[in-house]
Amino acid sequence: MGATAIVAALLLLLAPLVTPRLRYCDHRGLFLGGVLALVIALVAQSTPRVIGDSGEYLAMALNVARGTAPSLSPDDLRRAAEIMPREVSAHLVLPEYVGSDGRQDLPHFWLYSTVAAPFVLAATALGKSPLVGFAALNVVMLLCAAAVLRRYTSAMTSLLVVASPILWWIDKAHTEVFTFSLVTIGVVLLRPAPWWSSLALGVAATQNPPIAGAMAIAIVHAFVSFGWRERRVWLGAAGGTAIESLHPLYYYVRLDRWSALNEGVDQHWPSLREFLTVPFDPNLGMFVHAPFLTAALVITIAVVVLDSRSPLRRVLHGGRGAIVLMGALFLLSFTQTINVNAGGTTGPSRYGVWLLPLTIPVLEAAPAGTLWLRVAAAASVVWCTVLFAPRHPEAYLEPTPLAAAIWQHAPAVDNPLAEIFAERVARVEPSPQPPIATAGCEKILLMGVGDSASWPSRCGTAEIPPSCRSAGALCYANRSGPSYEFTRAPTSPAWLVSIKRSQEGVGVRKETPTAAYVLPPDQPPSPAIWFADGWSYIERLPAPNPLERTMAWRWMADRARVAVMAGGPSTVHLRIVARAHEHARGLRVSIGATEVARIQVSPIRDEYDTGTFAIEPGTTYLTFENLDGSAPAGGSDPRRLGIAIFHLELMGDR
Repeated sequence: MGATAIVAALLLLLAPLVTPRLRYCDHRGLFLGGVLALVIALVAQSTPRVIGDSGEYLAMALNVARGTAPSLSPDDLRRAAEIMPREVSAHLVLPEYVGSDGRQDLPHFWLYSTVAAPFVLAATALGKSPLVGFAALNVVMLLCAAAVLRRYTSAMTSLLVVASPILWWIDKAHTEVFTFSLVTIGVVLLRPAPWWSSLALGVAATQNPPIAGAMAIAIVHAFVSFGWRERRVWLGAAGGTAIESLHPLYYYVRLDRWSALNEGVDQHWPSLREFLTVPFDPNLGMFVHAPFLTAALVITIAVVVLDSRSPLRRVLHGGRGAIVLMGALFLLSFTQTINVNAGGTTGPSRYGVWLLPLTIPVLEAAPAGTLWLRVAAAASVVWCTVLFAPRHPEAYLEPTPLAAAIWQHAPAVDNPLAEIFAERVARVEPSPQPPIATAGCEKILLMGVGDSASWPSRCGTAEIPPSCRSAGALCYANRSGPSYEFTRAPTSPAWLVSIKRSQEGVGVRKETPTAAYVLPPDQPPSPAIWFADGWSYIERLPAPNPLERTMAWRWMADRARVAVMAGGPSTVHLRIVARAHEHARGLRVSIGATEVARIQVSPIRDEYDTGTFAIEPGTTYLTFENLDGSAPAGGSDPRRLGIAIFHLELMGDR
């Protein structure tokens, strides 16, 4: 029955392409009916499940549906643990995001969950999973985008963009459909009504701050196109900016920071390979996973360039130049993520859905009614319906068939970011330390350790060049006949730093978590301790076996703060596990102008105690000051490093 419904929906959706001369087949109502029938048929075959960041969105939506704040109280966390897998609910406990009122905020913003709350409330009232409410919202969002698309663009363009890889996310409690739909509306309306573009992109930016840059581009385009006296341009700019500002203002008021997503950002100037990863990588590339859409783009560009009657400037008029700037901004923002090979996807990078709407101006430049475009649209719809059905599981810890074939038969053709190769070949996140090799040793990721580089024992032997033996150097060994060719492996600084630090963790006395708190149980409410400002991102080293804990740490440069929240006056002391960068450094811990402790931190990880000190009710900030200054991290890592904190434990004076 499900397959029959999908086939019927496809026939309805493809009717305008098969019989383009029948006027009723080109009616927008039929198109929207076909989209609705297809997504409902696909969702009906899928089972609601929590993936990626779904736990955050679900917990916040349930709170809003109950009429409470999106931040979570201890009771809210307990309720979440009852309906979510344990590993998902555990990720909701983030001490560094606890507000002064003791409520837990989450890294991802609450607007998407707030919009979903009425749908979640209706789903639970009908006895359905609250995830069904998110699916309903996603269907509504996609239909809105489809309606705007079909009003202003051709049937072929509408099909290529809507019936695309976005289908896989349609039943997930994730922001991909929300973001895709709003960016699509923003792109389509950029020329006829850019004030609505500004508003749509401003809403999208609440969940993904880089889209605020696209909103700014839309605002500038609106003023250039319609002039400074157009009242609607000012209203759109004001509305979009006001909505976009909710994200930074909320986190600043609640947590004294502009965004809770900063820890996932790896600020650096990217390589060309990083720029090309999200669109074209054999594993993550959105346009690799949507080959018929890509073919339509390539052919359209070729026709425009080669047709003397269609000068190239035609592609750039009517707001297309602004779209090019948005695309460049998106590509740059993708390179700044700490987790390049992220989950929450069936293969391609989920950030790639931002790029799909940007293809609209190119597709619309194609000559109207061309047979090849109709064929590409029809093939793309069928392809995406089969390969991106929502029922398919996540698949980000194994190479795609294309990537596996390249690595096996022509390994030198593709040298991906090291993180992608390591995690997909090792099939675990985070990956073990190199060397990591494909099953047949056709492609090997190596890491130099100063005067040598480890080589997998099962892969025979090979002479490793000096450039690949230097400390921290990452190289690919690509089989070429009976020998290997060596080339540097591109990587993001965050992953390289994480792997380098893993070498330094060998032989350390014991494993400890990032943060903890312990106080006498007779002192309510339970206090919390978390990293406030001045800290670098979290780095982790996988445990050598499942019985040991993962080691994690965060660096400070010269000054950072730790926040402590308690329900009453307390006498406590801090147990700190730390190490200094390169050589011993002095660490001063103070509350305001009062010094709490002065510690000499060794370059070898060790445990220290501050001695007792008093804290008052509410939130107290401890200032950690590096008395001997920080030093450059070295290599491609742009940070300055002073002292790494592996563990903080707040203990009552007994």
